[in-house]
Amino acid sequence: MWERRDGGYLIVADEMVKVAIDFHERTGRQVAACARRGEHLPSGNGRESGGWVICGNCDIPLERPDGGPVALSGGGPLGPDLRQEES
Repeated sequence: MWERRDGGYLIVADEMVKVAIDFHERTGRQVAACARRGEHLPSGNGRESGGWVICGNCDIPLERPDGGPVALSGGGPLGPDLRQEES
């Protein structure tokens, strides 16, 4: 993806970098929309699998089978991981 050059690096896979930046920006807009709305949207399109329930807008997990962090109420991003460490 990167090639070492004098004085720095050259992006060799510039199309891949563009896709990654576009994805990050789109995801940020979707997360912000849920926060403005004050709630996440139910998936409603069969995006529940193996105990996972995903927001239909921003793709943040609303329910996880492993009890890990999920979206905060009010359309917020992921909350803290409240699972106890196993000894």
